[in-house]
Amino acid sequence: MTALMYVGNTTGGTPGSTTPPVSVPPPVSVPPTTPGSSTPGSPTNPETSTISGVCAALLLSALVALGTAGVGMATAASLGLLGVPLLIAAGITAAAGLALLGAWILTCRDCRAIRYLQRYFAVLGVVLLALVPLLLGVGLPGASAGAFLNVLLFGAIVIVLTAGANRLDCPNPPREGAR
Repeated sequence: MTALMYVGNTTGGTPGSTTPPVSVPPPVSVPPTTPGSSTPGSPTNPETSTISGVCAALLLSALVALGTAGVGMATAASLGLLGVPLLIAAGITAAAGLALLGAWILTCRDCRAIRYLQRYFAVLGVVLLALVPLLLGVGLPGASAGAFLNVLLFGAIVIVLTAGANRLDCPNPPREGAR
C-alpha cells in the first residue's frame, strides 16, 4: 500500500467516488514592487537578472584571466630565458583580464564589490612583496622574480579598481575603529 501526502486543500476523493484526490497548492502571494525596488536577480525584475548574469560572467572571466596570468608569470620567471614565450602570453592574458575587469566596473557599477576587491588585491600585493626578499634570501631568484611580477600585476589590478571607483564616485568604506 502506498501512502500519499497532500499539501494544501484537496478536492475529489470523497468516499464512493471514482475521482482520485487532487492536490491544490495554496495561493502564492507576491508583494507588489515599485520600479527599482526589487532585488537584483529576482524574478520580478528580469532586467537585473540578465545584467547580474553578465556581471558575473565578466567578473569571473576577468579573475580567471588574471589568475592564469599570475601563474604564467611566476612559472615564466622560474624558467629563466626558456620562459620568455610564456611570459609574453601571460602579459597578453593579464592585459585581457584588466580589460575585462574595466568592462565589469563600467557595466555593473558595484561599488561595494569594487572596494572589496581593491582592498583584497592590495593586501595580497603587500604580503607577496614581503615574500620577495625572503625567496631571494633562501636562494630562489626565479621564484623571487615571479613573486615580484605578481606584485606588479596586483598593483595594476588595484590601479584599475581605484580608477573605476573614482570614476563612479564610489564612497570610501568606513575605517574599522574610526568614529
